[in-house]
Amino acid sequence: TQQLNKVDQLGKVRKDVARVKTVLAEKAKQA
Repeated sequence: TQQLNKVDQLGKVRKDVARVKTVLAEKAKQA
């Protein structure tokens, strides 16, 4: 169960990183 939990957290982190990258890209376009 510990391993599964780590994988789940990694997936959430990747989603957050992707969202941050998208936001930064949008700001870069506007700037």
